Amino acid sequence: MNQIIVLYPNGDVTPITQKEIPTLKQVQDWVKGYVEPVSIDPNFGHEMYVNEEGLLEGLPENRFASLVARQPIVGNAVVFVNFYWE
Repeated sequence: MNQIIVLYPNGDVTPITQKEIPTLKQVQDWVKGYVEPVSIDPNFGHEMYVNEEGLLEGLPENRFASLVARQPIVGNAVVFVNFYWE
């Protein structure tokens, strides 16, 4: 099973468990736009994706995602936990 966590700017967290690898469209829907990868811990299979145009669109700061990424993040963030692409 692949564990995916969506981190919202308001502090809400939504865990998603699915067998199949998410499609690009799914990830775009979660971040509400074009996808940009953010390096958090690729050695352990953790990856984060955010809205590529979040700053340009004036999306709200995502404090929890910013703490995880150790850099400013805005808008929704999607974290793939212990995720290995096959």
